[in-house]
Amino acid sequence: MANNFRAAIWLAACAVTTSVIATGCSTDGDSGKCEVATTNLESKEFEQETRKAIDDSGKLPSGYCVYNVSINKNDKTGMLGVNVYLSVADSQGKLDDLRPAATEVAYVVKKMSYNSPVSELYVSNLTPQNSFKDYAGVIANEFYKAPWDGSPSREAEVASWVPWTAHG
Repeated sequence: MANNFRAAIWLAACAVTTSVIATGCSTDGDSGKCEVATTNLESKEFEQETRKAIDDSGKLPSGYCVYNVSINKNDKTGMLGVNVYLSVADSQGKLDDLRPAATEVAYVVKKMSYNSPVSELYVSNLTPQNSFKDYAGVIANEFYKAPWDGSPSREAEVASWVPWTAHG
């Protein structure tokens, strides 16, 4: 319980920081394809590489696009927290709808070569209902311990995500 609380505080702080440097995206209503409008980012190179890898994977469902990526190192453990903020067209903010996309993100993040292990992967959906003051997502605690390769089953991976909500 204490670990989840610490993770929640850490992720909330990341979201506040990220809101200042976020990029935006919108979907083309007819094709569901995402169009990304980039602002002047001063992101770290590995955040940009992670975002590019997720975008290039082509595995996100139609109408889903990456809004921003934030990666932070925990000073105590030396492990990383990866925060992926998605924008989902026509979403009502239902977390169960986010789980399959989060699993696809996990497959990409697991293949990334970071200089430290990823302790937690957090995936959120930014909608009018889930703004930076009151947003929700799913988290994979102890991300580094799971293979994130479809074993033992994709269904088990999808079900393993823990809901998380921040209230600002």
